[in-house]
Amino acid sequence: MIRYCFGWILICFAYTLFGQTPFICKGQYYLSLTKQGDNFSGLYEVIVDRQSGKVKLDTISSNIGLVLNGMGYRVTDNYIYGIDPLRGRLRKVGKEGVAVDLGVPQGLPPNALYYAGDITPDGRYLLVAGIGNSAANLVWIDLEDALFSTKTVLLSDANVRIVDMAFDPYSGLLFAHDLAASRMITIDPTTGIINANFLRQPAVDQLGALFFDVFGNLYGYGSYQSLVQDKFVSIDKITGAITLLGQGPTSTGQDGCACPYSIQLQKEVQPDTATVCTYVNYTFTFYNGSGITNQDVLFSDTLPQGLIWDKIVTLPYKGRVRISEFLLSFWATFPNLSMEV
Repeated sequence: MIRYCFGWILICFAYTLFGQTPFICKGQYYLSLTKQGDNFSGLYEVIVDRQSGKVKLDTISSNIGLVLNGMGYRVTDNYIYGIDPLRGRLRKVGKEGVAVDLGVPQGLPPNALYYAGDITPDGRYLLVAGIGNSAANLVWIDLEDALFSTKTVLLSDANVRIVDMAFDPYSGLLFAHDLAASRMITIDPTTGIINANFLRQPAVDQLGALFFDVFGNLYGYGSYQSLVQDKFVSIDKITGAITLLGQGPTSTGQDGCACPYSIQLQKEVQPDTATVCTYVNYTFTFYNGSGITNQDVLFSDTLPQGLIWDKIVTLPYKGRVRISEFLLSFWATFPNLSMEV
């Protein structure tokens, strides 16, 4: 009994010392900002209003204790991992915004700056892109290995300067921003082959933070029409066109990540104003970025008074539908992709 109590006390002390508990994956976006001259970063949750396009930051911690860049969200344990771009030291951050230093990954190539990073969708590797005096490369850091061993892939274009990158949760493509050419690129992380068939965007100096939402939309944070790094932008994944959304705090170093590995619902109503004795079309789109098939998921929607459900026009996946006067309930199994009903 004494040994049991003593062990329990030690466990509680260790928890308090490191102050780390995992995040909960709900499709959030996270941003780290490092100001000029600081030896620490702040961590924020990014809130985007889809209707107005306005963006705000909710502060998780204005000082996580260490510098954090090249970061990604690890869905297997719900922590954020990243790297100090100058020292190459690996970091782990929990939802309280406390960073723990995990040391330099074994075999990490020296003489490079690591500003860009993301975690593979399976959660095993943190990928970071090295720029600087050495050849442009992509480094795989094994998060399941006690020494965080690495393997390196040379990039097909030695002139690229990648300041952040992010995996598309649906296509699996690795998107990045090339500072040298002022445009988006995609990278084959296994071969290092770069596809640069995107529009040049001279208004953008750099995007130090890239992240996807659960709907597969790509966003960035960095500079736009000036060298000041304080702008939120949306990015067209097909053309690479970049559009200004809003403005946030100024920083000299920033990185972004997200947890798009969840189920989200999007509803569209046409027309948005209904007159007497007319039809209104409701379209529900489910986005399953969780990486697994989810069975018997239930959603319900209540109509405003004066509207009555008529019929289901299309139902591409098998499910159970229950319609009452004002209430629609739908049970279905959602595969790992988006679907519309």
